[in-house]
Amino acid sequence: MRAFRIATTGRIGRRVWWMVRLYDDVATLRAHASNYDPAADFSECYGVCHHARYHDDNGSLRPGPKGYGGVIRYSLPHLTGEIAAHELAHAALATYRMVVADNPRFGTGIGFREEQLCYLFGELYASFEQGYHTELSRRPA
Repeated sequence: MRAFRIATTGRIGRRVWWMVRLYDDVATLRAHASNYDPAADFSECYGVCHHARYHDDNGSLRPGPKGYGGVIRYSLPHLTGEIAAHELAHAALATYRMVVADNPRFGTGIGFREEQLCYLFGELYASFEQGYHTELSRRPA
């Protein structure tokens, strides 16, 4: 398994970082995902995003210690751009809920809130792309 961190810049709310784990096979990814959330069914999953389970006194989702957002897991043999983007979209929305609004209402048309979400997604994607290529250029684990 390989791992690296990705993060938002802090331009929208506070800086939030996510751990990315790249598994050599889908069975290991599914086993680790099941350990994190035993009630969920991961039998058809090739990627998964688990946000940190920290809430404030009102029950709103918040980043964990030092801005921890959660973990994103991918199976390397099945990793495509679509799967990467899909899980990063989950991470961006969870980050939005953590630092902007826990119940986002985007309305119709492109507005300020939608722009904030897109900035968070872009920051996470750019960080993922850099970390992914750096990690894969290293010798196998």
